[in-house]
Amino acid sequence: MMYGEYGHTVDAKGRMFLPARFRTELGDTVFLARDIDRCVCIYPAAEWEKYVAKIKALPLVKTRNATRLLLSTARETEVDAQGRVLIPAYLRDYAGLGRDVTVIGVGEKAEIWDTAAFDSFKNSVTAEELEKELLELGLG
Repeated sequence: MMYGEYGHTVDAKGRMFLPARFRTELGDTVFLARDIDRCVCIYPAAEWEKYVAKIKALPLVKTRNATRLLLSTARETEVDAQGRVLIPAYLRDYAGLGRDVTVIGVGEKAEIWDTAAFDSFKNSVTAEELEKELLELGLG
């Protein structure tokens, strides 16, 4: 399981080092995809296949937009010998990724955020909102 928050940079060629703690779990082949929160998700291959299977199991009439936008923008990529991934320009543009990024573990996948955007997100969620959400989910 991936968790934690790690500061990284994206180089001029669009490459980013994966957090060392995530490399074993992610494996040599990962899938990069856009997320609804304007970030880029990194899935290990097995988790990506599970995610796609869940989408395919739902009625097409309800999932066609999500299927088109999520699957058409996904990219299978190899982790290089130094532990870097190449983030395609269209995904960097979508998520507004600059040089400084924050990689967070969110369970079975990781997310890449522009650092300023992630800081803004963290500051926008109040303790009261988090408590309410956790209680509604039965986790409080």
